[in-house]
Amino acid sequence: MIVAVICLTLLSAITISLVRLSMVSQQQVERDQWRLQSAWLAESGLLRAVAQLDAGESIATEDWTPTEISPAAQTGRVATTITTDPEDETRLTITATADFPDHPTDRVRTTRIRTITHITDGNASAEETE
Repeated sequence: MIVAVICLTLLSAITISLVRLSMVSQQQVERDQWRLQSAWLAESGLLRAVAQLDAGESIATEDWTPTEISPAAQTGRVATTITTDPEDETRLTITATADFPDHPTDRVRTTRIRTITHITDGNASAEETE
């Protein structure tokens, strides 16, 4: 009887350890997915800003909240700022900061910065330089 109780206790401890390991692994996979999604959102924010400049829109800042961008229908947030180089007005610095998911504390934040040369000669165009 004592041997059976000891075996049952050991089996329970092993089972609990495996369940915890599985839960930690699932959380790590979820965080990895958040990191990738945040990076994609930051890149999308940069490309969106360049497209708006190409379309002739003059934006200094933009907050963009795409919705249902993951299988769990979560939302993200991208804050984009465009600043002009004081020495050369054709050089613009675009900064995109993406949060995924859009939560005040439990999120992954990614920032991407790109400098472009913005040439306007009838048609607006943006050429990436860095």
